[in-house]
Amino acid sequence: MDNPYPPNNPYPPNNPYPPNNPYPPNNPYPPNNPYPPNNPQPQGPQSSAGKGTATTGLIMGLLGFLIPLICSIAVLALLGEAIFDEYFTAEDVGIYSIISAVSWVGVLAGIVGIILSAIGIKQLKSANQSAGMAIAGLIISIIAIVFALSCSACHCLACIGFNETVGPGFDWW
Repeated sequence: MDNPYPPNNPYPPNNPYPPNNPYPPNNPYPPNNPYPPNNPQPQGPQSSAGKGTATTGLIMGLLGFLIPLICSIAVLALLGEAIFDEYFTAEDVGIYSIISAVSWVGVLAGIVGIILSAIGIKQLKSANQSAGMAIAGLIISIIAIVFALSCSACHCLACIGFNETVGPGFDWW
């Protein structure tokens, strides 16, 4: 059988690509790629600036929400016991006052959560990273402050009600 190609044919029979093109046009990797397809390229160090601050802001917002909630549950338990006994004792009023004071810690935790979340947003935006955790902390902290203030106000009003129920002539000792 005779060779159908001339002796100086630049295109051999099994190579569909011209000789100046060393790799197929559909190959996304250049010929001297040090990172083959199954070896991902290493990435530089990720900046963690603001992530801890954002997470702490979120946790403080959650604490600012949970502390008044737990105090409200304790107040309801105390109120239910006092209604069942049909009278309030001096210990009830004292414990109720302490619970009302502790619920204000939720307001402070919410304020700290807002401050930390705002700092985290600023740090994450300057590092060109997502600020989702910091924004969530900011929103939860704002909701926590509103909730804590409303719970604390209700506790104070209920404590005033306790004092009026006990009466001014009540023997505290």
